[in-house]
This record gives sequence, structure tokens and C-alpha cells, in this order.
Amino acid sequence: MMKKILILIFTFLCLLLTGCTNQVEQKIESIVVDEKEITLYIGESATIEYQILPSGFEEKIILEIANSSIATLTENVVTALSHGKTYVTLTSSSNEKISKIIYITVAKRTYDITYELDGGSFTENVTYVFEENTGLSTLPTPTKEGFNFIGWYEGDKQVNAISADINKDVTLTAKWEEIYVPKTFNITYELDGGSFEGSVKTSFTENIGLESLPTPTKEGFNFIGWYEGDKQV
Repeated sequence: MMKKILILIFTFLCLLLTGCTNQVEQKIESIVVDEKEITLYIGESATIEYQILPSGFEEKIILEIANSSIATLTENVVTALSHGKTYVTLTSSSNEKISKIIYITVAKRTYDITYELDGGSFTENVTYVFEENTGLSTLPTPTKEGFNFIGWYEGDKQVNAISADINKDVTLTAKWEEIYVPKTFNITYELDGGSFEGSVKTSFTENIGLESLPTPTKEGFNFIGWYEGDKQV
């Protein structure tokens, strides 16, 4: 009886020691991250999500950011400060060889440009977007048959560029000025049997007229002048 009891006690102690040994020898195997790359805009934040393997194993993970001028790291929350790239390193506190890197990109927002051409068109490639805090130094010039392009307007304000402090979508309206084309008018000469020697002008331009009129000839007659109705001209 005593022998059986001793055997049971010995077996229990072996099992207990084996379990303790396994627990002591258990180590972290790897760090698994949900995202390897994170893109943010200035002012935005993201939480670094990760898991430790084996599952359920408790281990302190050290998080460090490479460039704190681009983004800050508070515990496991990264916040974008300025445009650029950096990365966060996750390292096991018990084994520095076990680590992961998450790449952080702080991107520039882009905004759309809408051109209201009022019948005009572009003859070259144009830019329809611009980046935040960048703007556009020059704007495209459209064309419209029979019109001169006056400029771009945003509401009642004429604009020649999109300044760097404009961070929103922009709608630009083209304004035009019709090209003045003087009218031409025909002249009909009723010669009453007379004729011209050589060529004569048979038309005149609006607001210009003719400085002189041709003199016809008729055999046996003197030319008195030109009349429009009862009025000599």
C-alpha cells in the first residue's frame, strides 16, 4: 500500500515539474501585424494592431517610430504630422531578433478642378487635380471660335492661379469676349447706259466706307454725280 502511494506521489511530482519546465521554456515565436503599410493624411490617426504567437502568450512589445517629425507614436496610436514616409518597429522585449516593421506614409490630399468652358475647348492636355498646400501656378488657356478668352473666374473673382492655401475642390468658369468682325456691304452702280474704264470697288466695310466713288463715262453725256434716291452722295 505504501509503495503505491509513493509511486502516485512520484508520478504527480514528475507531471508537476514537467508542466513547470514547459511553462518556463515557452517563448514568443513571432509578432503578427494586421497591416504592413498604413497611409494617413495630416491630422489623421491609426491604431497599430498586432498579435503575439503562440496565441495567449503574454509578452511586452516595444513600439518605436523612426521619424517623429512625420508622425508621432503614443502607445500604439500613430498620428500624422507632415508629408513623408516613416515606419514603426515592433520588437519583443525578451528577444530583439523578433520584430516587425509597419511602413507609414503621410500623403497629400488631392482636390478636383472643374472647368466650365461655355462652349470652349482645350487644345492641349490640362491638369484636373492639385495637391493640398501646393496649388497650381498656371492655368490652361481654352479656345472658342469667334471669341477671345478673357480669363478664369471663380464667382465674380478673376483667378490666374490656384494658391497653395486653397485646400478644396475648385470650379473655374471661362469668360469670353466676342471678336468684332466688321460687316461688308455691296455697292450696286446703276449706270443708265454708262460704263467704267477699269475696275472699281463694289463693296465697303462697316464704319469705314469709301473715300471716293468711281466716275463713269457715257458717250454724249457729262457725269453729274451719284444719287441715292433724291440725295446726291
